[in-house]
Amino acid sequence: MTDPLSAFRRENIGNESQSSAGIGLKAYEAFRCREKAENLEIRPILNESRVPSYRYLMDIGFNGDYGTELMIYFSFMMIKVAGKNMQPIVRAIIEGKLASIHEFHPNEFATPASNAPIITSIEYIVGAGAKGKDK
Repeated sequence: MTDPLSAFRRENIGNESQSSAGIGLKAYEAFRCREKAENLEIRPILNESRVPSYRYLMDIGFNGDYGTELMIYFSFMMIKVAGKNMQPIVRAIIEGKLASIHEFHPNEFATPASNAPIITSIEYIVGAGAKGKDK
């Protein structure tokens, strides 16, 4: 008797090698744009997602051409974003087109090209003088 589900079963469950790291992972996209974004969807890996409205955006700070640090200041919280090649993300905020940002994690996403934007951490800073993640 043949197993009717054999075509759907994965082989070697739990024993995947590092060489198959990109197989079965989603393609990574650091950010998405719209013609006119009204809010910013923030998608960290290990924290809650948030969608603040751009009407509360007060300022942004970034480290120029390095593209490794970005601070987004809303009236009620700050968002600290770290990564590399983030210059297009900064430009999208300035133009009012940034719709979402996504944190990278190697267990969830395939590794992007070396010159592609990548967000390695997203930290929420809430409240007067708050430090750390989502305080």
